[in-house]
Amino acid sequence: MLTDFIPKNPKYNCENCKYITNNKKDYNKHLTTAKHKSQSEVNNLLTNLSQKSSNKEKIINLFIIKLIIHLHNEKYMHFY
Repeated sequence: MLTDFIPKNPKYNCENCKYITNNKKDYNKHLTTAKHKSQSEVNNLLTNLSQKSSNKEKIINLFIIKLIIHLHNEKYMHFY
C-alpha cells in the first residue's frame, strides 16, 4: 500500500496547494505549475472579497466560489 511521503522537517511549504518538499528545485518548479497559479488566484480573490464585504456578503461569496471550484474539479478531475 502506498502512503504519502511527508518530510520530517520540510524546508519548502506551499500552504495554498498543500505541497511540501525539501528540494528547492522541486519547489521552484511547483511555483510555475498551473495548479499553483490557479490556487493562488483563488486565494487572492477570497482575500480581496473578505476585506471588501460585510459578513453576510462574505459568507455568500465564499460559498459561491467554493461551489464553483468544487463543480469545476468534479467535471475535470477524471483527466488527472
